[in-house]
Amino acid sequence: MKKLLALAAVASTVAMNSCDGVLESEPFSPTPPPAATIPPDPAVPMQFYFGNLHSHTGYSDGEGTPDEAFDWARYTAGYDFYAITDHAEQISSSEWSSTGNSADVKNADGQFVALRGFEWSNPEFGHINVLNTSSYTGAADTYDPDDFYAWIDNNNGLAQFNHPGREADVFQDFAYLAKAYDNFFAVETGNKGSGNNNGEYVPYFTTALGSGWRVAPTNNQDNHSLSTNSHRSVIIAAELTRAALLEAIRERRLYSSDDPNMKLTFKSDDYWMGSNIVSTPGVYSFDVTVVDDEPIAKIEFLNKAGAVLDSYVPAAGQTSASATFQVNVTAYDCFYAKVYEDDSNNDDPGYAQQITISAPIWVYPQ
Repeated sequence: MKKLLALAAVASTVAMNSCDGVLESEPFSPTPPPAATIPPDPAVPMQFYFGNLHSHTGYSDGEGTPDEAFDWARYTAGYDFYAITDHAEQISSSEWSSTGNSADVKNADGQFVALRGFEWSNPEFGHINVLNTSSYTGAADTYDPDDFYAWIDNNNGLAQFNHPGREADVFQDFAYLAKAYDNFFAVETGNKGSGNNNGEYVPYFTTALGSGWRVAPTNNQDNHSLSTNSHRSVIIAAELTRAALLEAIRERRLYSSDDPNMKLTFKSDDYWMGSNIVSTPGVYSFDVTVVDDEPIAKIEFLNKAGAVLDSYVPAAGQTSASATFQVNVTAYDCFYAKVYEDDSNNDDPGYAQQITISAPIWVYPQ
């Protein structure tokens, strides 16, 4: 009943809202950020944390309480982190507060990170998850994407484009808005049972990059029940704390994996995936290292257009591999790695291979 009432409220907003529901976008200009990314201290080893950034409970259209969901994520699913992102149009202010209290109680820095967020569910424009805010807003209140993007910016939110293409508008083809550039950190290349190897959402990652967004790929459950599969979003951080993971998210130091435990390193010198490099034109080197328990079939090196610039095929049966790729960069671009592995463990039934996609490294030659 709550779901039907919430959807009716959004439909009523669509009928009565005087706004045009169109994002007042602007052309993307590849202007260098105010400062290049400062690489993490190379003396501090980075760790890989596996989890989910998109889930629902009985507060919206899922099952269980936030306490039950966080306990299931930690003790049954074995996640390092878990974000509850109930539909904003379906929750009350008391339920929002309850989820936040639960996240604070269930968070155990060093062992498990519990995050609270919400999903803005616009039936035309698309669905967007927001983390790192003290309040929330739904499409019934901020139906116009201009209003919503301004809300995210004003509240210092961290936003993710969810399951692109499920709604016909596709975020107006990822229309770009400069004031939200720092806020949008990811786009899902995997959602529920559709992973990178399925290919349903992966092309939209290229569209988002081409539109100017600085986004990493993620692979989330969007689970409405206490169940999981092999797909993971992976965050690279120095330690398993809420502060460290949110900082890594803000730096786009994360990747999308069909595999539940693949460790992927993608760097240029000391610059990790997600970095902005502002430097001179010339030849840049990018290093890829993959460690897993299944055979690595191929590593590809791609640019923002999704073109495969180079590839490396390890010897048959190798469960770890490294490769270095070089490219002459004379104009703004970004580069990322895509790894194919044989699914010998049958992690992802129905697929012979699993795919992992890194966040890009953005290069601004001056």
